[in-house]
Amino acid sequence: MMQKPLLLIYPLILLITGCAINDIGFTRLRHFENETSYMTTQKTWGGFISTHHSDGGLTLGQAERIKIYPKLEKNTQIPIDQFLQQVDGNDFVEISTKEINLGDAQPFAWFEKNQGIMFHANPMKIGFSAGIESRSVLRLPLSFNGIFIINRDQNGTVKAGVQGELQKQ
Repeated sequence: MMQKPLLLIYPLILLITGCAINDIGFTRLRHFENETSYMTTQKTWGGFISTHHSDGGLTLGQAERIKIYPKLEKNTQIPIDQFLQQVDGNDFVEISTKEINLGDAQPFAWFEKNQGIMFHANPMKIGFSAGIESRSVLRLPLSFNGIFIINRDQNGTVKAGVQGELQKQ
């Protein structure tokens, strides 16, 4: 009989002891970049509220996010083999542990791993879930005219590249 009140109190304790809203609060946020992309990684514990378009919602527990954004620069045309070598050899380098303004940019891809109680309110998922969940999403805008390559290995290492146009051979 005593376990039911504890199950109700546990989420409240998590919410009080650790809380984050977007990139502010009890969170570990890191920013990376390579030649054609930005990547953000975020880990939160406790209560986490996201108001971002891609992953909006509330998580009581633990949340991990990796998001890949294209750089908004015009890339020069290169051959496909050179682009593939660039993606394979151009690792992400950490540039900041503070928030970087990416404007209204939407991620092309994101990975989520949530544990606890989740309330989802975003275009990809609306509703409630509890337990452990993992999602990998690839969402290119209709206006995108180019090539986007992403690879995530077993160790969690991410490689990505965005190219607007390729040179005809």
